Amino acid sequence: MLLAYIAGGAGFFGYLGLFIGAGMLVWQIIILDIDDADQCLKLFKSNNRVGVIIFLGLALSLIV
Repeated sequence: MLLAYIAGGAGFFGYLGLFIGAGMLVWQIIILDIDDADQCLKLFKSNNRVGVIIFLGLALSLIV
C-alpha cells in the first residue's frame, strides 16, 4: 500500500492514516491469542476501525 500511496502522490494525512492503521494491525498480531475465540472475534471486529482510519487519512489528504 505504501508504494501505491507514493505512486498516487498521497498527502501527509494519507501517510499518517496508513501508518496508524499499520500500527493497529501490528498491535493485533502482538496481542493475538489464537486459542481465545472471544479475543479473536473482538480483534476481527476492530478491523473496521483500521479501515476507517486509512480512509479518513486519504480523504483528509485530498481536502488539505
